[in-house]
Amino acid sequence: MKDKFAIIVAVHHPISLRAFLEYFYSKEAGEDYDLFFVHNKFGCEEPKTDFDKAKVTYRTEEQIKEVCDMLDEEKEKHPDTVVYEREDRGRDFGAYRYGYLKVKGQYKYYCFLNTRTIIMKDQWLSYFLNEFRSEKDIGATGPQLCLGIKYPLCYRGLYWAQTDEAIKTMNWWEPKSRTDAHTQEMELIYPHVVSAGYSCSQFGSGNDILTSDLTEILHPFPFTAEPSG
Repeated sequence: MKDKFAIIVAVHHPISLRAFLEYFYSKEAGEDYDLFFVHNKFGCEEPKTDFDKAKVTYRTEEQIKEVCDMLDEEKEKHPDTVVYEREDRGRDFGAYRYGYLKVKGQYKYYCFLNTRTIIMKDQWLSYFLNEFRSEKDIGATGPQLCLGIKYPLCYRGLYWAQTDEAIKTMNWWEPKSRTDAHTQEMELIYPHVVSAGYSCSQFGSGNDILTSDLTEILHPFPFTAEPSG
């Protein structure tokens, strides 16, 4: 088992991917890692309205090709980077699960990121490792441990990490829709980690180390949703 992080990044839209790569390489991670991109490439749902087209979840064929081109360029610049392509089912959590199953049991730590993630500080990965190496028996950690609905707490699905010990027995069923992905964000990680005998932690103040405010990048031009009826 490799004593380092597997960073698994869910990829969908070229605008957020371009921004993510810029932020990712502008900061020192501080720890050793292997990088895996999981592109939700195939089977994207066609938009039914102009409002659907304005959402970042919609992509044209040209935008899908743009993502592929950027990931090909990424592999040329960083040959150790791995890119997987999959059917677009279960949104980000479908991609996280797919990437994890590809490397399950090979790493001591697993870090999951969405391309909307903005890395704010150098040594950002060290914050995760410091939690895992603290005196507390931490099985999962991240910058945003939020109030849950069914369970007391949940991790925001944009960025969190788990140890191999705290994830290997998790019943990570395959999400097949946006609703499934939301259910996993709210109900999967926290209850499993606690039931496995580990603790969950948060570091930082919520958005000082990692954040996700890409609103202006993803939607640079305002649009108006027409009222229904």
